[in-house]
Amino acid sequence: MYAKAIKVWEIPKVQINAETIKPFSNTQQLAGSSLPKVVMIKSGDSQGTGFFFTSSGLVLTNRHVVGSNAEKESSLELADGSTIKAKTIYVSRKDDFAVLQPVLPRQSPPCHCVIPRTQLLVRRSLHLAALEA
Repeated sequence: MYAKAIKVWEIPKVQINAETIKPFSNTQQLAGSSLPKVVMIKSGDSQGTGFFFTSSGLVLTNRHVVGSNAEKESSLELADGSTIKAKTIYVSRKDDFAVLQPVLPRQSPPCHCVIPRTQLLVRRSLHLAALEA
């Protein structure tokens, strides 16, 4: 009989900090504060939704959205329309959930360039720097 190798996932260390909800929040206020935490996930031929559940940016979704392949790349579409890549760091086949970790782009080193002539304009304690080419 064919036995499929099932990956054994290391359980990630996760710290969840509950946010306080105002006692008299209405549905619109609650949805307005929650929706920015919801993401659209695309992984191969699958897609679904998930949400940020830690302050470090981990995303919780259903396992069937990302599958069980650790090598499969997923993309997250954020509430502002931007897209970032994510990798699967944990899958529970039994409970049908997965944890994704966004892969943030590396920060570019600071630009060390020569700035052309700079004029300092002073108007009523408001300081503006105007660059000229």
